Amino acid sequence: MEPRATAKPSRALEGEDLKTSHWEDARHWMSIYDDLLEFKRGILDRVKRDLEGLQPLARKAAAEDVQIIEDQMQGYQARLDLWYRFRARQTESAPIDTMRLTELRLGPVSKEVLR
Repeated sequence: MEPRATAKPSRALEGEDLKTSHWEDARHWMSIYDDLLEFKRGILDRVKRDLEGLQPLARKAAAEDVQIIEDQMQGYQARLDLWYRFRARQTESAPIDTMRLTELRLGPVSKEVLR
């Protein structure tokens, strides 16, 4: 996907609220947009792979579909970036709970392991 100069964020999804004060919400929406991007990558890979087998006129029409998918992906990426920036702002002002961060990265960790 070739990035455009100005990627506009897509519309907010149902329940999405950038005014939230909870970093857990940011993590949730980052996961949602990451899933959407992965889903669209799969579609895009298949469409691009199948383009070569199409007749020229069909290939041209399908190439327009590729552009639509790429535009959607740019919007999702822009929303993901918004949530990353939100989380960065929230975590800059919050005290760091290293035990909680370790659990988020590695899963539950016994206290003996951390000694």
